[in-house]
Amino acid sequence: MNIELPFERIPATENPLSADVVVIKQGGTAYIFDVGESDEAYDYINQIEEKKVVILSHFHRDHCFNLSRLKVDEIYGGKETIRHTKSGVVVRDEISLGNDINLIPLPSSHCKGCIALLYKDFLFVGDALYPGIEKGDEKFNPQIMDNTIKTLENIDFKYFCISHRKLFINPKDAIMRWLRYTRNNLK
Repeated sequence: MNIELPFERIPATENPLSADVVVIKQGGTAYIFDVGESDEAYDYINQIEEKKVVILSHFHRDHCFNLSRLKVDEIYGGKETIRHTKSGVVVRDEISLGNDINLIPLPSSHCKGCIALLYKDFLFVGDALYPGIEKGDEKFNPQIMDNTIKTLENIDFKYFCISHRKLFINPKDAIMRWLRYTRNNLK
């Protein structure tokens, strides 16, 4: 996929397990979606000189561990995430943070209180779309998956950005087909 990316990305790692980290720089502010767990992600974020606004997709360690080692200006997350981090703004409804930056609560079987970040044609979801069938995740819940799909259908964007995948950027229609297939075939 040859598209010019309006953001910077530190790819996910396996050892330690660390989520993809996305940085959107705009008007003297760096909007950071997830902070990961790896030293590489920490070093990259730490060297950012702009104001640092962190948005956590959810509270799992691979998405938010580096927060404890970083100095940041603001933190946003779902209720459960902010309960774990013990600081930050709870995102209960869609909010706008800047030019083309919107935070959207996202129902998820993977984890309670997930947040998506919409920026231009890209929707960053962390790993909120994973169906929650792995050890430690909530059990797969068809009703939550229905709510996830309905929420995503009502958001205008072209590309999903999904953490921990070989293909980080995916066309919306392909992922929506996968979600519907998953919904209809998991018990």
